[in-house]
Amino acid sequence: MISHHGESGMQKFKFSKNGAELNVLCLGAHPDDIEIGCGGTILKLIDEVDRVRFNWVVFSGDEKRRKEAQKSAETFLDKKKLNKLDIQDYKESYFPFSGAVIKDHFE
Repeated sequence: MISHHGESGMQKFKFSKNGAELNVLCLGAHPDDIEIGCGGTILKLIDEVDRVRFNWVVFSGDEKRRKEAQKSAETFLDKKKLNKLDIQDYKESYFPFSGAVIKDHFE
């Protein structure tokens, strides 16, 4: 990447300005979707932003998968970083047919 000054190099992206708190909403259709889809970004946020809080929402999972999702969220985020953990039990393969109910829950 070439900067506007003609220097070669990557521009640094900042997640937060002036120490402002950053609130992040993580949405996963299934347990482990958040970790697989954006786990690296979440870890980078935790490392680079002093004041970051996460709302972690998973829309499906039987009892075993719910426990897995909870343990995973708690492994990624300590209690100070986890604002809310919400694990729902919508039937996995029926999301297109349950769209209105899921949308209502989300809103």
